[in-house]
Amino acid sequence: LDFEAAYGGLRVFDAAADPAVPSLVVGPYGCFSAGPYTGHERDLVPVIFGVDDTIYTLDAAGRGWVCAAMVEGVSRPSARDGRQLLTQAILWRALVAHPAGFDIVDGAHGASRAATRGLPVIADATCDDDERWWGDAAQLVVEIPRGNGYPGPMTFATR
Repeated sequence: LDFEAAYGGLRVFDAAADPAVPSLVVGPYGCFSAGPYTGHERDLVPVIFGVDDTIYTLDAAGRGWVCAAMVEGVSRPSARDGRQLLTQAILWRALVAHPAGFDIVDGAHGASRAATRGLPVIADATCDDDERWWGDAAQLVVEIPRGNGYPGPMTFATR
């Protein structure tokens, strides 16, 4: 609380970049109410922070959103609810930390990659077309329509 009292609300602007958008927003309230690069993004409440600068949030209806802060700075819908959002966050960590590594492929190839490997859909993690997961105890495949710095569909799969 001392930090918030001393510095909360401080906004630093970079005239060389975009003088209308703060480049730094300081204090707990500022951090929880401002999008990383936009000044303010929707009414989303952060509920999970990932080590890779990923911010998982919920909206007022309980729907899950995810933001890859270092590459995008904007959230995309990803989950029906908080439980599914947590499941996805855990699976993303498992994918990224997989001992064999993972590949990134342009396009929506999740279903075909999963079929080739004989992987079932992970229903608890799949949310319509927002984020689709397949896997077992050894392999994971995820397909997203956009995000993680990519404008179109992407498929991520363990090696």
